[in-house]
Parts: sequence; structure tokens; C-alpha cells
Amino acid sequence: MTDIILGTHEVEKLYIEGLNLAREGKHERACACLRKVLAHDPENQGALYNLGVCLAQLKQNSRSAKVFRKLLAFRPNDPDIFINMGRLLIEDNQIENAITTFRMALKLDKRNPVALMMIGIVLARDLGRYEDAVGFLEKSIAIFPELPESHQALGICRHHLGDVVHAIEHMRRALELDPSNAAVHNHLGIMYLKTGNEKRANKHFKAALELNPGIKLRHQNLWSIDGAPGSR
Repeated sequence: MTDIILGTHEVEKLYIEGLNLAREGKHERACACLRKVLAHDPENQGALYNLGVCLAQLKQNSRSAKVFRKLLAFRPNDPDIFINMGRLLIEDNQIENAITTFRMALKLDKRNPVALMMIGIVLARDLGRYEDAVGFLEKSIAIFPELPESHQALGICRHHLGDVVHAIEHMRRALELDPSNAAVHNHLGIMYLKTGNEKRANKHFKAALELNPGIKLRHQNLWSIDGAPGSR
């Protein structure tokens, strides 16, 4: 039996179906569609990129990295590919290699807010270098102030550096941008407790539990709370 050869229109339909499945969180089915697209169009860059993302969501990190490396042959100057590869290295606990990869993204785009954010997160969360992280996170926010993860990470850094006022300020901004994030409510609860404002603290702890009944309240290591930026 010979393989069925699909026309351009059928391949496009498969690609769109794969994207829709990915948006719905049905990553295994999305991968199947995208692989069919690539079987008929091996150089389809959109299919490669989205397959890499879906594989990462499925925690198939080595396969995802292989896809992104293949994509680099077509798009060697795309910082987003390096950012995705850096995230995979974090998942594999290759922290220094992850930082190097994010820096490669910055070489291609010095004002890339996500690359700056990810370097800041890794420096703080994985290496405890809060002061160094602050510079990267502040640059990320200056370029694109609408990333809730940057404000969340900077708030945590400020908290660890003893600057509770600015920690709360950034965490509140993170909450404005991402109001359903239980971890941010939890962080704010911890921070308000530190200021002695138990009423506000309890309000945020209650909100955190409503959003995520399994969250560990009043946890002192902010980076390890489920939902923290880059948490594993």
C-alpha cells in the first residue's frame, strides 16, 4: 500500500487543526496532526515550532530540543527558538547552559524582554543571585511592562533583599496582569504578614485557596510555590 499524498489544502487544514488542538491543551493529538503536516512538508517552520512547543508541554524534552535544533537550520537568528531551548535546559536542570542559551537570544535581540526575564528568574531562583537578577528583571519590565512573570519575579527578589514595599508593589502589578494566579495571592499574603497587616494577608491567602485549594499557604520559599514563574 502506498502512502496517501495530501494536497496543499489538506495539509493546511491539518496544520490549523493541530494549532487548535494545542490551544485546547490537547497536546498529544496536536503532535499527531503536526507530524502529519511535516511528513508532507518537512520544512514547514510553523509546524516544527509548534511541534517543539507541544512536545515540551508533554515533558518530552529531548524530542522537543531535537525539533528546535532542526528549526534553527531554517531560522538561526530567531531569539524565540533559543528561549524555548533555554526553558528545556532548565527543565533538565542544566542551569548554566540555560543562562548561556538565553544570552544567545539576547545577542540576537538585546531588547528581548522574555530573554531578560528568564535570565533574571534563573539567577534568582536557581542560583540565589537576587541582586544580579534585579537588573535583568527591571530591564525586562522597562521594555515590556505587561509581563506578569517579570513583576512576580522582581517582587520575589525584592522580598528576599528585604525591600518589602517594592516587593508588594511589583506583586500587586503581577496580580493586575494575571488576577487568577493563586501563587501571586499567596506571595502577597506572605509579604503583608511581614508588614504586620494580617487582615490583608488573610484576604490574599483566602483568594489563593479559592483559586487553588491545594496550594501551600504561608510558604517561606517563594520560588517553590506552585505557579511561581518558571516553577517545576
